[in-house]
Amino acid sequence: MSEISFSLDWNENNFLKGAKLAYDFTMKHSFRRFIGWFFIAMLQFGVVGAVKYQKYAMFLLFSVLTLYWYFFRWPVRKFFLKKAFKRSPLCCKKLQIKVDDEGFYINSELLKWENFKKAISSKEGYLLDFKGAFLFIPKNSIENKEAFFNLLKNRIKNFQKVDF
Repeated sequence: MSEISFSLDWNENNFLKGAKLAYDFTMKHSFRRFIGWFFIAMLQFGVVGAVKYQKYAMFLLFSVLTLYWYFFRWPVRKFFLKKAFKRSPLCCKKLQIKVDDEGFYINSELLKWENFKKAISSKEGYLLDFKGAFLFIPKNSIENKEAFFNLLKNRIKNFQKVDF
């Protein structure tokens, strides 16, 4: 196999795209996705309590939780991710990546194939899980997209393609 080489600007935008993909993928395959439904159900009990008994605590609590869950969860998470990215040693670095039969070389450091837990292919790029740390590689940074896709699919056992 020939090697695939490319450079990647590890900037805040790429970091957030990867974090959002990881978050959406995890939520889609988790029981946590049903928490919002629980909040809505409890909100209905709060409405009954407010109307019938003039008790507003449950209504207010679950109104706030429902609003947070559906509208403010990602913006709050994004705020903290941006802060973490700015403290990261890779913040705003240009990464030189070479991929071959041994694994990924990122700035000459080898990441062996067997240490990758999973790879997720999305419309925008690839999310690679390396021992619990992720690397997002946008598709537009790779010249030979088909060879890279096939390499990941053949080398990483847990390879999944998603529609988002």
